[in-house]
Amino acid sequence: MLYAKSATHIGKKKRSNEDAYYTSVRSGIFVLCDGMGGHADGHLASQLSVQSIVDFLKHTSDVKASIERAHDDIFSQIKKGIGSPGMGTTAIAVMFQDAGSFEFAWVGDSRVYTLNESGIRMLSEDHTFVQAMLNEGCITLEEAANHPYKSVLMQAVGGDRKTISVSTSAGRLQPNEYMLLCSDGLVNELDDDTIHTTIMTNKNDLQAAVDALITHANEQGGRDNISIVLIQYADFVSDSDDPTVFSHSHEHSPS
Repeated sequence: MLYAKSATHIGKKKRSNEDAYYTSVRSGIFVLCDGMGGHADGHLASQLSVQSIVDFLKHTSDVKASIERAHDDIFSQIKKGIGSPGMGTTAIAVMFQDAGSFEFAWVGDSRVYTLNESGIRMLSEDHTFVQAMLNEGCITLEEAANHPYKSVLMQAVGGDRKTISVSTSAGRLQPNEYMLLCSDGLVNELDDDTIHTTIMTNKNDLQAAVDALITHANEQGGRDNISIVLIQYADFVSDSDDPTVFSHSHEHSPS
């Protein structure tokens, strides 16, 4: 069975929260979007994308096509006078099937990890200028971590490009393994080891794990919005069957 908890926080530096997400244990659909900061209507782009992706996945399991549809929908809304030209967002769309198997697709630099007692593994790869330089061997990991263009996206859902290249992957969670979806507001403040240790320390209480991650990220600066969806595949019956949709007017703030 799947078990999931989630939360978002505006952080310490931003005036608004441009993240959006959706979780549904019942349908196995999990979506997270991070509206592009510094662009008009990033919050609207993330909301529209979440809605478009979820509506699409209620009728098909094609996660790649769901993000492509969201991309087209943003341009359609702009033509109708809704939002602003250039508005865009990152996107992750995950669809779980039976026995912990999953497929996911993504655009941008929001991330997908899996983890267990042994360690943490990043499944996605950032669609950023710095990641492209890293892949080409132009910079080192150390240089990438503090690069001034670290957050510059090569592509986004919406944005300025009419076409995008959606990345996909698939896998299977084993019992008592976890999947983490997060915006870059988390990983820009906490390294992978800290994320892993925090979740494992609170492994018997997923909400406590999510809250602790947000608290630690804010303690390290909280320079951006922080959104987290934490999913566990376990051999017990979940009590978290109702869909959760993050609304920008209601966000959870950990104590």
